[in-house]
Amino acid sequence: MSAADAQLVVSRIKEETRWAMSRFYDVRDGELSTEQATRAVQEHLPDLNQNNLSGLISYCQYSSER
Repeated sequence: MSAADAQLVVSRIKEETRWAMSRFYDVRDGELSTEQATRAVQEHLPDLNQNNLSGLISYCQYSSER
């Protein structure tokens, strides 16, 4: 993988993490339930393996509650 390709991957990860975090901020703000936010993230990132998806959701839940 070239440095440019790696940078694209990192950029996408940051972008998708921000998107997922915003769903859990919506939970914190009372706009979505945890189940709705979780489902939205799962549907938005269907190609993410279950371990990574679970980790992302846990991170977002924890971070948005702080």
